[in-house]
Amino acid sequence: MNSKPNRRSHRGAGAWLRLLAPFRSSPSWADGIALTVLALVEKKEGENSQREILRGSVLYTNVPKGRNLGVLYLPPGTLARFGSPLIIQVTGAMGEEGAATFSTKPTGKVEPNWPSQYNLRSGVLPIFQTPWVSIESAKYPDFVIP
Repeated sequence: MNSKPNRRSHRGAGAWLRLLAPFRSSPSWADGIALTVLALVEKKEGENSQREILRGSVLYTNVPKGRNLGVLYLPPGTLARFGSPLIIQVTGAMGEEGAATFSTKPTGKVEPNWPSQYNLRSGVLPIFQTPWVSIESAKYPDFVIP
């Protein structure tokens, strides 16, 4: 499984970054699959750079067997404040079967233990907290609004 960023813009609001996480489900129907995203972002200002980790999660329900696609977003203000992702790690968990961890290849120089090296903040949004909910929700499994 990998996740890839994909830029989308919303009229007049600047660029949104869509984080896609393809995954496979093996039971006929999964009652719940939780995805958690950690995005190591970097903001460069002159010769200085600041790194932070942004976190977000989404819970899908009634997930059919086979290929599925999870999605989370980084809004324009978050990108402007904290910078663009260097690496994205997605952790998936299904019921009591445990969790599987997978991540994208680094697009910059990052330490192997990067998840424990930087400040953790919220900032990655599930689709129901974005303007894309009514346009794109049919592309993804049913999501649970807490």
